[in-house]
Amino acid sequence: MVKIKKTTKEDGFYHVRFRSPSQFSKIRTPDWAANVAGDISKGAEVRMGRTKQGGNWLVQSVLIKRASGKTYNDARRLGRRIQKEIDG
Repeated sequence: MVKIKKTTKEDGFYHVRFRSPSQFSKIRTPDWAANVAGDISKGAEVRMGRTKQGGNWLVQSVLIKRASGKTYNDARRLGRRIQKEIDG
């Protein structure tokens, strides 16, 4: 299980980071990942990174929309669910 490294507030989102951007050669926000994330938390986005070694695509971070009633802990819980759904 990948641990959450950090959670911050960023431009209307809670940014739940799982992996450092330095681990990746490319980082993208694919539509298909947003579709998966949106089923768990409306408006959520996923930043996927391609690993420098092996070239696998993994979740780098999840952005949870800061809506009324959503707390820091809610964002971490939802981010974890999304990360597990995508990374397997």
